[in-house]
Amino acid sequence: MKGRAKLVIGGSTAALVAVAVGATAWLRVHEAEELSRPSQVHTEEGTNYVVRVLETTVGKTEGGYLLLVAMRFENPNPYEVVIPRDWFVVVDHNNNRYLASTTGTQAALVKMPPDGIVEKELLSFAVRDTALEGAVELKVGKDRWAMIKDDKPFEQRLNSGEFVSFRRRRW
Repeated sequence: MKGRAKLVIGGSTAALVAVAVGATAWLRVHEAEELSRPSQVHTEEGTNYVVRVLETTVGKTEGGYLLLVAMRFENPNPYEVVIPRDWFVVVDHNNNRYLASTTGTQAALVKMPPDGIVEKELLSFAVRDTALEGAVELKVGKDRWAMIKDDKPFEQRLNSGEFVSFRRRRW
């Protein structure tokens, strides 16, 4: 009888662990899908494109944080679409606005080929230390916003030059 009870308890424990692992995996996948939900953008000129946030990387600098946002662009138009990088704006929980950098390796324009895809375009933003204390959104087009960080404070301590990446809103 004792052996049978141990078997039942062991089997129940294994089943419970499997359910917990499965639920955690489902939650992570769901959170990643929330971040990378595509947004169809229409400009005033009538151009449209689809943008999707793939990943957000945050790094510590001496002046604050550097946000790197990896994005995927789809151009359904039969002509090239060119978007100024300064159309993309990060807004933190205090309504501070940060423009995308156009220095270094960042070109001033994002170019999408006709009927084409730009698999991974990086946008970089220099933000204050306080910017990550709450929600952070990215303007991806006229009247289109993508939440890239939830309202929980970013509490991970990073040294200057250290970076960490996320594929979900919850950091």
